[in-house]
Amino acid sequence: MTLGEHLRETAERLPDKTALICGETSLTFREFDEQTTRLALGLQARGIAKGDRVALHMNNTIELSLAYFGCFKAGAIAVPINSRLKTDEIEYMLQHCEARMYIGEPELYPLAEPTRDSCPHVGDFFVTARSEASDSASCFSDLLDAPVDGSLPNLAESDVAVILYTSGTTARPKGVTHTHASLRNGGR
Repeated sequence: MTLGEHLRETAERLPDKTALICGETSLTFREFDEQTTRLALGLQARGIAKGDRVALHMNNTIELSLAYFGCFKAGAIAVPINSRLKTDEIEYMLQHCEARMYIGEPELYPLAEPTRDSCPHVGDFFVTARSEASDSASCFSDLLDAPVDGSLPNLAESDVAVILYTSGTTARPKGVTHTHASLRNGGR
């Protein structure tokens, strides 16, 4: 069972149970499942296909959770970028993983924006606050505005779901892949 299927099954069993709480914001499992499906369709509408990498440059927020599961449902590979990294380290990761999209917080985006010229494969940059969207970055909520009628790809639990980078303390960071099954089973 993939992570998206697991969320859908949980939403069917416990639709009104709280799934996430962050500050004053909370989502039920039904809301979380619906929003992540819309996000997955939004990713697809922007050209993200199964196996494409999406860089996630955020702290622990509702948007980060939505982005992870939106990627999982779209078959995209989520690539979290540590919020403490500098521009040259972000550039290395975006190039190394061949990210096709960047989603970040407004406070972190200025560290990624200089990579636009050196990372032309990153077709779209998004920020999580509409007021911070600009000519160089679109608003994350635009991805959630996709039509709810669409089809998501068929996925297997053996498909890669995330690439986690090592800290790179002794050499360049290395990307470690995890499948839907390895994440669901805690690495087993």
